[in-house]
Amino acid sequence: MGRQLVLVFVALGLVMTQVLDYLRFDWLLIFITAGFVVQNLSAQGDRFLEEIERLGEIVYVIFFAIAGAHLELPLLGQLWPMALALALARAALTWVAGRLSSRVADDPPELRRWAWSGLVSQAGLALGIAARIQAEFPGFGVAFAAMAVATVALNEMIGPVVFKLAPDRSGETATHGDTEDSSPAPAAEPAASPPATAG
Repeated sequence: MGRQLVLVFVALGLVMTQVLDYLRFDWLLIFITAGFVVQNLSAQGDRFLEEIERLGEIVYVIFFAIAGAHLELPLLGQLWPMALALALARAALTWVAGRLSSRVADDPPELRRWAWSGLVSQAGLALGIAARIQAEFPGFGVAFAAMAVATVALNEMIGPVVFKLAPDRSGETATHGDTEDSSPAPAAEPAASPPATAG
């Protein structure tokens, strides 16, 4: 069944992309809306999500390869300070918004302190929007796409490290060589004394 579902996804994606391009609809937004509808308004959401995650590695390889192939390195050399500033500003705003929302929701202290850390990473949608802007606006689209790809790359390098700190600092993971089962090993039983021999 998995192979047939893969073919259905590929065929549906190719056909619908061409149809939506012909109708001058934004296929990126259409597919985002379709995923939302299937996940939240149908009984096939869990199965759909499971298959998408199973095929995700293939899609990600192609998607990021295309994004990297369109990256202008000389232009990126000029824009990297702006990309770094944008990545740091986004991380700072994520921290502020996370702390405020956790305070309003009256979350526990650990969650209030570290809930924002899982939101630093970003990838697919930002790259897709950058590619669309590059295609639609040739004037400034190339520079925008280069800065967006650089910002995403920085967020992908920093985000997982920051997110790993959250469970470590909250005491929810085994650190410093500790294992999940930290109970002491049972003491070894004393060896039995040899039987006495008759004198």
